[in-house]
Amino acid sequence: MRTKTPLPLAALCLTALTASLIASPRLTAFFYLLTLSVPAAFGARFPDTPLDSVVMNTFIIGSVGALALLTANLRRRDQKQIEEQSTSLARSERKYRSLVDHALTGVYQTNLKGNLLFANPELSRMLNYDPHTDLRGMQVASRYKNPQDRARLLELLKRDGRVRNFETDLLTSDNQARTVLMSALLEGEIIVGMIQDITERKRADETLRESEQRYQHVLDNMLEGCQIIGFDWRYLYVNEAVAAQGRQTREVLIGHTMMEIYPGIEDTGVFAVLRHCMEDRLPRRIETEFVFPDGSKGWFDLSIQPVPEGIFILSMEITERKRAEAERLDRIAAEQASRAKNEFLSRMSHELRTPLNVILGFAQLLKMDKLNPSQLRGVEQIYRSGRFLLDLVNEVLDIARIEAGRMTISPEAVRLDEAVNDVVELIRPMLASRRLSLSLSLPSAADVFVLADRQRLKQVLLNLLSNAVKYNREGGGIAVSANLTIDGQVRLQVRDGGEGIPPEKMDRLFVPFDRLDSATVEGTGLGLTLSKGLIEAMGGRIGAESRAGEGSTFWIELKLATEKLMEVIMAEVEENLSEFMRQGRGLVLYVEDNLANVNLVEAIMERLPGVKLITAMQGRLAMSLAKEHQPDLILLDLHLPDIYGAEVLRWLKEEPATQGIPVVIISADVMAARAEDLLAQGAHAYLAKPIDVKEFLSLVEEHLSPPKAAKKGRGRKGESG
Repeated sequence: MRTKTPLPLAALCLTALTASLIASPRLTAFFYLLTLSVPAAFGARFPDTPLDSVVMNTFIIGSVGALALLTANLRRRDQKQIEEQSTSLARSERKYRSLVDHALTGVYQTNLKGNLLFANPELSRMLNYDPHTDLRGMQVASRYKNPQDRARLLELLKRDGRVRNFETDLLTSDNQARTVLMSALLEGEIIVGMIQDITERKRADETLRESEQRYQHVLDNMLEGCQIIGFDWRYLYVNEAVAAQGRQTREVLIGHTMMEIYPGIEDTGVFAVLRHCMEDRLPRRIETEFVFPDGSKGWFDLSIQPVPEGIFILSMEITERKRAEAERLDRIAAEQASRAKNEFLSRMSHELRTPLNVILGFAQLLKMDKLNPSQLRGVEQIYRSGRFLLDLVNEVLDIARIEAGRMTISPEAVRLDEAVNDVVELIRPMLASRRLSLSLSLPSAADVFVLADRQRLKQVLLNLLSNAVKYNREGGGIAVSANLTIDGQVRLQVRDGGEGIPPEKMDRLFVPFDRLDSATVEGTGLGLTLSKGLIEAMGGRIGAESRAGEGSTFWIELKLATEKLMEVIMAEVEENLSEFMRQGRGLVLYVEDNLANVNLVEAIMERLPGVKLITAMQGRLAMSLAKEHQPDLILLDLHLPDIYGAEVLRWLKEEPATQGIPVVIISADVMAARAEDLLAQGAHAYLAKPIDVKEFLSLVEEHLSPPKAAKKGRGRKGESG
């Protein structure tokens, strides 16, 4: 029996289908499926009645149409979405391309084989190509100045996947190197990266670094002290001058505070000035006396400037200037006192000469009369005492004239041997009376002249020889010698064989009226004082050396007066050259900033074929030469233009390569304390300027290698030891 589908259901389906077509294709599909599934859900079948068939067929046809319409709608909508997405993608790509093309950084893409897949215009410009040139396919390895850099970059990418700020040099189209920073990312087989050209920045950094190095070099070699103190009072920078001024080394100062180096400095006035500059950030300048930890003092001119790190101090030691200023003031006061004294002495001396002339005149007249022995002895005593007083008055007058600057000096070229022989003849009777021997050792050159006042020079020589007779032992000896110095001076020495002078009395030698407690020897106590004044008035020097029990040596120095200075000195050199020196060998380093002295020593060394001389006019250069050449002997002046000679000596004795080299100090400083201090620091000997030719040659000979034999022990660089 056939069941019939209820008409209302068919009508419902038709109504729903129609509504769905009007409303939405999606609802059509939904109701189409619902229509097919509802009858089945109710177990109904499609009837065979004509009406039912019409309804059902209508429904099926409508459904198929709805499906076709649905498909068309969906296709149109998808096409629209695709077009919209394509448009958006194209817009995004154009935006990306614009950003890459206008980027100020090079952008690239390569594969692992090194083929360039993409390069933006900036990268082309960076490599000196036309920005419109297509660089694709280029082998990037050919653009690395150092191919190993690419290998290292690939290694880092494979290990980490990305690299940042990889520095290398790339070659431009004309093979010019450009320094770049590269950042890259590895995505599978593709490398994407950016390149920044830092060539100009590197050049600027290098220029700045060179400028800083030049600046530091200038500071390091300045004669003034330069130092930078941090806000925590630590030394951030000091040059050699500061180290020398502070009696320290740069290594000791850098990194330490001022309070650590100089305990108690925070309580001083100079530190208060430094602190004000540090806090107020205002420049200051002061002259101050600084007391060092060992108790010594020094005056310094300080210019203090605030800098970002703290404060900068430019220091100049003015101790000598302050001392000279004090001495000038003392000298002015002394000169004023001296003028007053000399005025008095001059007036009194002249007043004394008148009665003395009368006394001496009548004493000589009385001696002509017939006198008994007792009367004659009395008259002789009056005459001797009168002569003594007259000599005393004359010497006082001469000293007064010298101190007042009124002594008349007539300098001329005086032949040395003639002046000495004339005075020797005058004292021969005195020599014979005390059975004293006399030896003379004068330069052999006949044209050795000194610049002096002839009569005043003889007066000084007579005084020195008379003292050598008076203070000698009975039957002793006197030695008179003259030597030339390497800077054109003549040193004349008078040595006696007496008891000598105790060290504590040496500073009293040239004090007026001080006879060093020698009451048994006749004299006024003015002879040495007058001699000193006369020699200095002639532009020379006078001095003495003595040891108790070994006799005394008095010397004077005067300038050679000859146009043939070099010939005279070389004649003295030739006379004192031993056969050993002529055949010896060795290397001598001479450190001296006076060119005239350097030329003289070079001329002397030319007489020694086996001796090589190297010279340095600066202390730092001398240290380098000593370490490099390992000389057999170093002659070192103290007053050098860059650093003090004592600092050079300290360095030479601390440096392992040079500490065994003998160092002879040469200086115009004749203070015994200075010589003893330098000898204690390791100096082999101390020569006082002007240097005696004989003494100089003797020192050189001491350090020469034996003839025809290699020097044993330490060898110079490049030679067997």
